[in-house]
Amino acid sequence: MAVLWKSQGLFCRGTVCYCVWDPVDGKEYVLKDCWVAEAKRYHEVDVLEMVKGIPNVVQLVDHWDVLFDGEPDCTARIRDGYGILPEDRPDKRFINRYHWRLLLTPCGDPLWHFSSRKELICAFRDFVVGIGYFIDFDHASIMKEGETFTISFGTGTVPYISMRILKTMSKNADILKKSKMSINAKKNSINTNSIAQLKLVEHNPSDDLESLFYIFFEFVSKYGGAHGAVAPTWDKTTMPWADAYENLGATSGLLATFLAKKGAMSESDILIDRVSDYFSEFKPIIDEWRTRIYRMESNLDRAIFHDHIFQMLGKFIMKLNDETATPLPSPVAPPGAPPGAPPTAGPSLHRSLRLSTLAGRT
Repeated sequence: MAVLWKSQGLFCRGTVCYCVWDPVDGKEYVLKDCWVAEAKRYHEVDVLEMVKGIPNVVQLVDHWDVLFDGEPDCTARIRDGYGILPEDRPDKRFINRYHWRLLLTPCGDPLWHFSSRKELICAFRDFVVGIGYFIDFDHASIMKEGETFTISFGTGTVPYISMRILKTMSKNADILKKSKMSINAKKNSINTNSIAQLKLVEHNPSDDLESLFYIFFEFVSKYGGAHGAVAPTWDKTTMPWADAYENLGATSGLLATFLAKKGAMSESDILIDRVSDYFSEFKPIIDEWRTRIYRMESNLDRAIFHDHIFQMLGKFIMKLNDETATPLPSPVAPPGAPPGAPPTAGPSLHRSLRLSTLAGRT
């Protein structure tokens, strides 16, 4: 079992994703271990059932509660174990979370396993070719046919949401706050005037292309070498909108993140100065992509589309020199392992062994 990804935030879902193998047929799966809010306990499973069978979309194999003393594990039980009754809890914002696991297929390699700079940017170009959407089913909203979507808190990863959507969501949050309207479905008091003022949040291709830029910028800032080597200049404050990570799911973070992005995208050097030395050759493409987004947000240019970014990336890739791929570390047997025991070195080893196996088949 190898760790593919794990959450670093203190107030998040404590998610850890593992690559696991079936000992019978050797097939790989993703095991997602997380703590899900009680109100959305089955939400991701429901969405995955809806998209079952769609090509190129992750498929749900199984799901279950993690049990403790024969009962579903949850944070309320942990608190109860310390004798803290709900009415005595000083923090009224407490959310009960259930310990939940999902088994998914297929299992790919983390993007930070890139072996060269050219391989990484070609992967981002391929994302554009696919004309796909970045979807976290745990954050997705379910709408019935004919319904329109106006506002939802926490249905996206704030650091990567486009400025246009952030601004609209922030305005809607202010409208609801001023009208003191509750979004609790159990309450029947609805301010129809406030509902009429809410702006429709529509998702356009340009929003995904802007989100892709934020992901790309994070990669060229964070990594200082192939296979996930972190740049010595990196820390969590490197991203100009770093505070968004501390406000995931909070409406107060929407406006702050929008303003941080708006300011950073308006000045070339704010982003360029944060690119790692390893990716210094990528500074021109960062600046060109940033400029396109800023001009669109400032209504100086029309919306950007997949063809625009595909051509931009393609021209840049053509100018890049080929480089020798950085080899993965040689696998080593764990200390004290008996002779013939399989070597272990985490996810990178898993990838190297799989590539070696595939190479042996050709």
